Amino acid sequence: MVTQMPRESDLVGNAPWHRREYGLYGQYPGTRGPGDRDGGRQCEPHTGALQKGDISNDNTPTLKGTALPGGTVTVQRHGDRQRQKNNNGNWSLTPESALKDGSHNLTVTVVDSIGQTSPSTGDFGIVIDTLPPAPATGLVVTDDYGDVQGPLSAGSTTDDNTPTFSGKADVGSVVNVLDNGKVIGSTTTDANGNWTFTPSTPLDNGAHDFTTTVTDAAGNTSGEGEHLAVTVDAIKGQVQLTGLVDDVGDIQGTIAQNGVTDDTRPTLNGTAKANSVVTVSDGTTVLGSVTADSNGNWSFTPAVDLGQGAHSLSASAKEPAGGVSTSGSWAFTVDSVAPTAPFIDSAADDVGSVQPQNMQSGSATDDPTPTLAGRAEANSIVKVYDQNGLLGSVQTNASGQWSFTPTSKLSEGEHRFTVTATDKAGNVSDPSNTFTLTLDFTAPDASKVAITGVDDAVGAIKGNVAVGSTTDDNRPTIKGTGAEAGNTITVYNGTTVIGTALVQADGTWSLKPTLPLADGLVTLTAKESDLVGNTTVASPEYGFTVSTQAPAAPGDRDGGRQC
Repeated sequence: MVTQMPRESDLVGNAPWHRREYGLYGQYPGTRGPGDRDGGRQCEPHTGALQKGDISNDNTPTLKGTALPGGTVTVQRHGDRQRQKNNNGNWSLTPESALKDGSHNLTVTVVDSIGQTSPSTGDFGIVIDTLPPAPATGLVVTDDYGDVQGPLSAGSTTDDNTPTFSGKADVGSVVNVLDNGKVIGSTTTDANGNWTFTPSTPLDNGAHDFTTTVTDAAGNTSGEGEHLAVTVDAIKGQVQLTGLVDDVGDIQGTIAQNGVTDDTRPTLNGTAKANSVVTVSDGTTVLGSVTADSNGNWSFTPAVDLGQGAHSLSASAKEPAGGVSTSGSWAFTVDSVAPTAPFIDSAADDVGSVQPQNMQSGSATDDPTPTLAGRAEANSIVKVYDQNGLLGSVQTNASGQWSFTPTSKLSEGEHRFTVTATDKAGNVSDPSNTFTLTLDFTAPDASKVAITGVDDAVGAIKGNVAVGSTTDDNRPTIKGTGAEAGNTITVYNGTTVIGTALVQADGTWSLKPTLPLADGLVTLTAKESDLVGNTTVASPEYGFTVSTQAPAAPGDRDGGRQC
């Protein structure tokens, strides 16, 4: 600020200096903001009013001041002058040629309308610096959070979303930190040129390209320094076990928690964060590692057989960002020892007239679905076979007993049954003993079954009772023929069984009724049943009359004695 002392004019126009203040201001170029009367700091970091001794990167700064209205303002620097008419007491002037880099001392004088020149202002010193500083060097981004910490390498992943940035730049300069081309903050270097910066706002998850620029005291900004590309992944993952799979033997599929398997190398499946390294352990023993795929899925199969007995598998996952999580456990038992061979003890028939309940191997039956029974390991699965293949299966009880009835009828002929036992782990035993049954569904030849005679052995008239005749023998001997020796003949009076007999080697048979026949018409038929109960249709009827009452005397209506 320069002070001018006005004075009164004499008759020839000389006037004393009146006291009047006028000023000199330097200003960076820029658009004056609302309410910024002095052209304060604008968009570029170093715009606004300059003070004496300031440094500027504007080599054509605008000079402003106040002086006596109507005078001519002269700005002088290093012997160069530039004039500006001052009409209203405020003036501004921009150098016609750029100022060179370096120190500049500016002074101002005013010549009034009658040619008087004011005293010069004091020096207004500024430094022009238009050269950008050197970029920062030694960019380091440090992870100081979680299980894995330390400097990040290019292409690495971090779980720290507020990592620490550091490096070197010119002493006293401002370092701007950029993330994907946008400034996320700035800091000032110390007396040794070192700087550090930690974001106040957490970085987004995803890819980041970090770099820096340097701004000096004049406002010059360097080009970008070193770049460092990393991925931020601050989402915590959790490794999980989704299943343990048996793909060996008779029983395959998922092994339940606390289940049993015959697979000594079952496959453990699970999930984790994508690309995590999953380490699988059996108790405290590490079995191996596998990397989760891009969807986070993983599976692991042991490289060596697990031993017999109890096992507990678990997994830990190390994420690409360094975080570690641990799963729960999957408990199971390995049992690869096959059970002992089972037994078929007997068979039972529940069809027809003959129903043996304890048939042994070699027996015959007319039951197309005989029930087999035997022994095997407790709670094992017994599979029943004949020479044609698998018939079905059944589970033994806690005592190892089992019984099985085919759901479909078996064919006629010999059947050789065997069984195997499969334990809970899927181990299969050797086959059992062979149990043979002959299935016979064919009845004897009915054409050979006949009643050939009835022998009366009572009273005056004895001998054969012809069809349609009368006999006084109510237990006559009934004779006939059959189809096969050893078969059973059953004789009926109408629908009532009156006796049975075996067919003899010569094909004949005979029997006496077990109870006396009632007087009246008798209609006999015979049926033949083989050893397993197959029975023929009834033979042709053999009819006669039984009369055991004596006839009345002639003329004796009541049949009593007369006088």
